[in-house]
Amino acid sequence: MFALSEESKERIGKLIDISRVAVHYGYLPLILYLGYTRSDPKPSLIRYEAPKYMPKLLARSSTDKE
Repeated sequence: MFALSEESKERIGKLIDISRVAVHYGYLPLILYLGYTRSDPKPSLIRYEAPKYMPKLLARSSTDKE
């Protein structure tokens, strides 16, 4: 095998740390984005947020369709 200098080892270690943080905070948003953009039919963003803020309005709008 080949020998690495201390500077190279430090750079590789820092790159691994940065990559770990990027994967940690970027994985779930990436999956949500892919699911949102590639699904058929495209989901409405209001459907995800509405239950938190106005559950009665959402329940009423779903019963109106029937």
